[in-house]
Amino acid sequence: MEVHHHPQLEHKPKPWKEYFLEFIMIFLAVTMGFIAENIREKISERETEKSNMELVVDNLKEDTASLNFVIKKNMRSLEIIDSLLLLRDKSLKDSNNVKTFYRLYYQCALNYSFISNSSAFELMKNSGSLRFLKNKTVMGNLYKYDYLRKIILLNEGYQLYKDKAIGEAVNFTVFDNRHSSFIDLDQNKGALNRFYGNYFVTEAVISTAYIPQLKQELEQGTKLIHILEEEYHLKKE
Repeated sequence: MEVHHHPQLEHKPKPWKEYFLEFIMIFLAVTMGFIAENIREKISERETEKSNMELVVDNLKEDTASLNFVIKKNMRSLEIIDSLLLLRDKSLKDSNNVKTFYRLYYQCALNYSFISNSSAFELMKNSGSLRFLKNKTVMGNLYKYDYLRKIILLNEGYQLYKDKAIGEAVNFTVFDNRHSSFIDLDQNKGALNRFYGNYFVTEAVISTAYIPQLKQELEQGTKLIHILEEEYHLKKE
């Protein structure tokens, strides 16, 4: 019986061009995957950045409404304090002057302070999402607004002088058993002078520092709202 032997098929090596083509295909696949992932990250970062800025704008709109109110009330407080200080040259033994004194005194005791809602900005700082910001104008104006907010807190020290004035008033204001009030200047004349002195300082701080800073913060907040709405195409109300 004849046995037929098949000749072994020889394995020929691939041409180098085929190896190079495979390398190019693998390289392109990896590169395109990397680019696609990078694009997804950029889109995600941009969406996060826009969402954060929507919250910041909401905070700013609350702040500007509050600033308008606080500025108005402090302007009114200046008028009341000025009227109260005019009583320094009038006799407080006169019942009409005493009534005016108490009316103005009670009105002056009210404090109108600006409390900023910076929750969105603080969240961005704490979470590290501020690193997504690429626009230097946006970043600079955000930090300027935050800086002015901190300056306002320093100028609210005028309340210390107001508290001192109220403390001095205890030494010369009297309430009798019939709940009518009068002023006993013989009891402590020095306390009355210190009372007026503290309100004089209060008036100076409010007029020369506090209100100007509130107005500057209002201007910066309004400007920042406009910048963010334009940059992130946010809906304007």
